[in-house]
Amino acid sequence: MNKIFLIIRQKLIILSIAIFFIVLIKCFFFKKTNIDNMKDFELFEQTVMTHPVDLEKIRVLLGSIKRNNINDGYSKLSSLIAANVFQEHFLFDEAKNELIWLSNVSKYNLFQYIAKLRLSNVFVNMSEYDKALECLKNPPKSFESLFDNSRGDVFFAQGKLSKAIENWKLSLNNMDKNDPLFKIIQLKIDSCN
Repeated sequence: MNKIFLIIRQKLIILSIAIFFIVLIKCFFFKKTNIDNMKDFELFEQTVMTHPVDLEKIRVLLGSIKRNNINDGYSKLSSLIAANVFQEHFLFDEAKNELIWLSNVSKYNLFQYIAKLRLSNVFVNMSEYDKALECLKNPPKSFESLFDNSRGDVFFAQGKLSKAIENWKLSLNNMDKNDPLFKIIQLKIDSCN
């Protein structure tokens, strides 16, 4: 009985030591990767803030950030920022590609829903209204009013004022009256009447 106990104890000690070293190596690797991504993100952020914006450098840094760790917050935030820069420079296809990537890689979280809202706006700029409306289907409860507002904007861009007003009113019904967006949406409705 003591021999079995000693063998089990010895194996547990060896297993514990192996697990300790594996965890130590993973912590070191994760920390190094996280620090590298943080540095890349800081450089990316500085590049975005320069004037004039160096679009090629943004593309290179974005690719590096996404390549290093596709599922961390830096890659998702960088993609969202890059899409905004591309849209500001009327590079709608590049903005669209970033937002599609982001909505696919970020299933069921904040980034996915923000990407869908922004993607609908890009499709409106490209006059692809059906695709814009497709992005705005099935929002989570917490995003319903924002999706309704954006849906109203799409209908407004199409010249469908009654549908636009209907969606903006839905948005107001799900929104707190103290929300700053409430007054803006109310102004949209009032300007159509």
